[in-house]
Amino acid sequence: GTSQFYGGIQSQSSSPTGKAPHDITNNLREVWLDLVSETTGLGLQTHRYRLRSYAGTMVGSVIVDWLINKEFAGNRNMALSIGQALLDSHRIEPAVGEEHVFKDEYCLYKVGPLGQVEIENSQVPVSD
Repeated sequence: GTSQFYGGIQSQSSSPTGKAPHDITNNLREVWLDLVSETTGLGLQTHRYRLRSYAGTMVGSVIVDWLINKEFAGNRNMALSIGQALLDSHRIEPAVGEEHVFKDEYCLYKVGPLGQVEIENSQVPVSD
């Protein structure tokens, strides 16, 4: 299909999941709340990085795996785009350092300002 651009997420016009690409952009809030929910997603956990513990975090590569398993993304590149959109929209932010490029590796992300507001407004069960 032809490549189209929707609000920061570039994807093919037909995805393997059968969902239109713009649905994912429009539903970024829904993806985020599913992701942080203890019942539907990864929740927030404590992860170690360079001898320090970071509470309330998620790992980039695990987010990518989850997005694919939940069929929000058809492949790792599309999942990376969604991760970047979560970062760009301030739902997540780097737990270590300042780099604003979402990575499919052992990079820790914590809840960003918009992410926190959406969690508080939704009553989604979240713990760290």
